[in-house]
Amino acid sequence: MRRMVLCRRRSDKAGSTSGEVKAMHEETIEIEGMSCGHCIQAVETALRSLAGVEVRRVEIGRAAVAYDPATVNRAQIAAAVEDAGFQVV
Repeated sequence: MRRMVLCRRRSDKAGSTSGEVKAMHEETIEIEGMSCGHCIQAVETALRSLAGVEVRRVEIGRAAVAYDPATVNRAQIAAAVEDAGFQVV
């Protein structure tokens, strides 16, 4: 499932904001090979390591993410999950 949402850029440390709005794609990725909490943590860690990806939820068999397509694409997200030892379907 894919969805696009708009996300305001967060303010910098000084508290000012750029006002820049970027389009984020939301998607639920189906994953095979997960069976426990360790698997969930491994997938979540792999996804959080990618710039431009916000992890919404990870559970056995799926992960919900939002990502900036200008920074990362679905193939890169799938590769990170597969590098962690699981299969994206």
